[in-house]
Amino acid sequence: IKVSGTCDMDKRRIETVAYAVEGVKSAVWDQYSQILILKYSVFKKEAADNVQKKIALAGNDTEQYKADDAAYQSLPECCHYQRKQS
Repeated sequence: IKVSGTCDMDKRRIETVAYAVEGVKSAVWDQYSQILILKYSVFKKEAADNVQKKIALAGNDTEQYKADDAAYQSLPECCHYQRKQS
């Protein structure tokens, strides 16, 4: 899953949010490729979508969901990545 971010603080936030979603067994985000690799229960097929929704609520844009401007602005300054215009 493509997730926008820039730093180790983003990595911690993204992975912590992902792990909090029911069914997620593993979540690893790479800041250079900006890819989140998830492993989740086959019985929780909605887990990947729920992870993207929760990451966007935390302030990071994902493939399917754009973070609310207020959530993005509340991120620490080092976490302000280049946002795509929509």
